[in-house]
Amino acid sequence: MTRLIVISLAAALLATSGQAREGQSSIRENIKNELPKYGYPDVDVDGLTTLQVARIHALLHSNNGVAHIRGGIGAALGNTIWELFKK
Repeated sequence: MTRLIVISLAAALLATSGQAREGQSSIRENIKNELPKYGYPDVDVDGLTTLQVARIHALLHSNNGVAHIRGGIGAALGNTIWELFKK
C-alpha cells in the first residue's frame, strides 16, 4: 500500500513538472512576441533566467504605461542608463 502511494505521488510530481515546463515555454513565446513592441527586438528570450522571465511577464501584464513597462524590461535585462546612451 505504501509503495502505491509513493508511486502515485511520484507520477503526480512528474506530471506537474511537465505542465510547468509547458507553461514556462508559452510565457517565453509570449515575451518573444511582445518585446519588439517595447523596443527590444534582439533579445534572446531562451537565454533569460527564470527570474528575468517572471519580471518581464509581470510587467507586460501590469496596468503601467508603456514607458514604465519599457524601463522595467530594460532593468530586468540589466540595461543601465549608460548603455542606452551608447546606442
